[in-house]
Amino acid sequence: MINISTQDGNWVIAIPKERIGAAFVQRFFERLEVDSIIQKSQMTETQAWELSEAIKKEWWDNNRERILAKIREA
Repeated sequence: MINISTQDGNWVIAIPKERIGAAFVQRFFERLEVDSIIQKSQMTETQAWELSEAIKKEWWDNNRERILAKIREA
């Protein structure tokens, strides 16, 4: 069972360790941090789209040869 309460102005969440692993908890809180940053952002949807496309292009430019080499090996 998950218990949620507040204490001193903070959320306190108690989750039995056998219910979920530490890696999941870490990813969950990283996601919360990202969501918090996004909520504060003044970026428009168009700017966000353009940024995502630039990030994907940079990733492909940096990884293209490695990926294509693996495809050729198959």
